[in-house]
Amino acid sequence: MEATNKCQWCSKETDLPWSYYPISPIIPEWEDKMLAENKNGKKWHEREDEIDPKLFDKLGFYDQLTCTVGRAYVCIECNKKEDQNYTKYNKHETGTI
Repeated sequence: MEATNKCQWCSKETDLPWSYYPISPIIPEWEDKMLAENKNGKKWHEREDEIDPKLFDKLGFYDQLTCTVGRAYVCIECNKKEDQNYTKYNKHETGTI
């Protein structure tokens, strides 16, 4: 029997090798909350004094999970969904990174 690994995002068995991925995939509900808090030309993380402290902490925690990379097994379906969500939520202005 061939050894398989579990996708660390959805728990589906996969035979893919490990690679480097964020701790958490992009979660549209949280991305939408972050976008909703971008106001008056300021990003949510620049508005700490204007946002409910509990929401600010949750947004910061989610942001950290999606920015911290480690070794993981991720199935093809989750990888495709991540690519779609990344394209949708990480649009950069021309000339910026």
